[in-house]
Amino acid sequence: MWCNHQRKITGFVLTKKDGDSAANKERSEDDSSKSERKVPYLLDEAIHINRQPSKDYAKIARRAFYADSKQYNIHKLKQSVQSDNKDISIKAERFLNDIADCQDSVDTNELVEGFIVLSNLDKWKHRLLKKDYRFHVASQHVTAAKFSSEEMVDLLNACSIIQVRPNDPLMVALERQCTNSISNWDLNTQLVISDLWRVIGRSVHSMNDKLFQHVELHWNTLTKHQLVQLVYLIGENRSCSQTLMAKLENLLLKYVDDLTINEIAAVCLGFFKSQTRLTNSTVLHRFGDRVCEHLHDINPICLVSILKEYRYIHFIHRRMFDAIGQYIAPRLHTMPVLSMVHICHTFASLHLFNKPFLDAVAKCAIATVPKCRNKDIAKYLYAFGSLNYEPPNADEFFTAMIQQMHRLKPEYDRSPEQLVVSLLSLAYLNQYHYSLLNMVFSPTFRSMISERGRLDSNRNLFVLHSSVKIERPNYNAHKLAEEFIQQLPAEIYGSVEHEISSRAGVAEVLAVLKEVVGEKYFKCCFILPHIRSMDIEIHVDPDGNYIPLNKNPESKINKTAQLDNALLHQLISPTGKKTKLSIPGVAVQLNSELTQQMVGTKNDKTVKQSKRLAVVITSPKHYQHESKSLLGIHVMKRRQLNLLGYTVIEIAYYEWNEVTKKGVEECKVWLKQQIDSAIAR
Repeated sequence: MWCNHQRKITGFVLTKKDGDSAANKERSEDDSSKSERKVPYLLDEAIHINRQPSKDYAKIARRAFYADSKQYNIHKLKQSVQSDNKDISIKAERFLNDIADCQDSVDTNELVEGFIVLSNLDKWKHRLLKKDYRFHVASQHVTAAKFSSEEMVDLLNACSIIQVRPNDPLMVALERQCTNSISNWDLNTQLVISDLWRVIGRSVHSMNDKLFQHVELHWNTLTKHQLVQLVYLIGENRSCSQTLMAKLENLLLKYVDDLTINEIAAVCLGFFKSQTRLTNSTVLHRFGDRVCEHLHDINPICLVSILKEYRYIHFIHRRMFDAIGQYIAPRLHTMPVLSMVHICHTFASLHLFNKPFLDAVAKCAIATVPKCRNKDIAKYLYAFGSLNYEPPNADEFFTAMIQQMHRLKPEYDRSPEQLVVSLLSLAYLNQYHYSLLNMVFSPTFRSMISERGRLDSNRNLFVLHSSVKIERPNYNAHKLAEEFIQQLPAEIYGSVEHEISSRAGVAEVLAVLKEVVGEKYFKCCFILPHIRSMDIEIHVDPDGNYIPLNKNPESKINKTAQLDNALLHQLISPTGKKTKLSIPGVAVQLNSELTQQMVGTKNDKTVKQSKRLAVVITSPKHYQHESKSLLGIHVMKRRQLNLLGYTVIEIAYYEWNEVTKKGVEECKVWLKQQIDSAIAR
């Protein structure tokens, strides 16, 4: 065998390796002529996909598509599902003893067969095996050998069953060999091996990059099963060229009606994890229709996989979401916490308000709160806060959430952004909890946020800080330091120029307002600097006269109102047709009065005696989907404007759109009525 003689053990003959033998030459032949593997492989445990959830439940469920067809390029190790028995134990022991005594190189086939035997041991023996010096000797022999593609598949599968550590030197060596050899393998073998590395848990980006480059040259020849498996693997790799993803999306259209619901889940998750947007509406509508058909039997994890891509691309298949809300609501208590959280988060992210569904979530969540992580709590609170909804059991629901946040305080050291999201979501609903605010504004916590360098976390922290100052002036614990606020990047704040040029209706209102009150009597600004939606500010004295706000009519900020009547009539015609308007650049102008009031330095009698109006122009994204109910942040904004003494004039997009159809003069009359009504309040 490995020494200078032969031994017959473990049911096969082991011989000293002969690099020139005919058998080895045959094993090293190009595998491109091998037929497609058609053995279903679910790593044993995936066969029991409907078992009770475990920590690996989600990972297994995402691989459920492999059970849908025997045509997937997957591998099932010989005897891998057999239970350990006395004969296997004897063979394993002999293999380990013999290889430990051997000083020569070993035939690759014998090495692979030996690892197959070891993989058939009971799992508790695998834990002992990995501490056995003889296994390490066997691993060293493996790292020194070169395997054919078929042997590599068997060897990797054995390692996955034994659960060799992903960063073990053995796996490092095998990855190197796979990366060097993958270009010589056929696509089926490439997919099998890439999948095995995923099961092992080791990221093999270099090898996968070569796989994806190969596929990009032959993408239009992929079978349905190759396409689905490839997209799944791309998702697990977390990245891929956008040109390849575009080609694969085109190919999806060819197979869209043949995909099972599990395959649809794998495809959606692959696109989501690779941060790729599905853009073909036909594919998205077909996928949504299939979900409606299979709601009664779809795995919750697979449903979440589908919804993640719809959330990412902000695509609303209304029939699908209505069906989900109706079907899932009474069954939420049977679902894993993770699934319930993600479905709830998807509805909120798409601004979809479904009262029965949210009520069911609030009811079920109370029982599962002890199992929730800090990110789960954040998603729950974001859903209710962003949709501005307090369920019937609000007191019990929010109390349970707050108590869990206190229990999870140590976790926030690892993910501080989750605490910021949770507290800001509560602020939308005018709920502030001082002990948690004291924690989030503490110097230690601010340092953790800064170290992570996430713009959205800094922005949310600033919004929370400013909101506390306005809505809870009696709060006197930790606050954000002025140095922290001064160092915030410009992206934290909104841009007047961007608001005017990008938000529908804003330029039109400015044009009409110039005719109604005069260009020097209003200004475009962010009255609340922490909320990035522009407003128009107007001041009126006690006698009802407009107070000039722009001392320099020719200033950059005032150019937004310099629109003559001819342009105004082009902008809003009697037929309701609108033309594009180019607005000169406008610099960001923060309201210094507000800033001074918030820090307690403003004491201007004229301002106190005057009436301050805030003209707030809305767009569809400020509301729940297909609704006239504002989202939580915009409800909070109006609450804060009122607290600061502003009278809010709502220019709702749906009202303004109707008025503009009647022509310019009607727009003037309508806007004047809104202003006069606000002055009279």
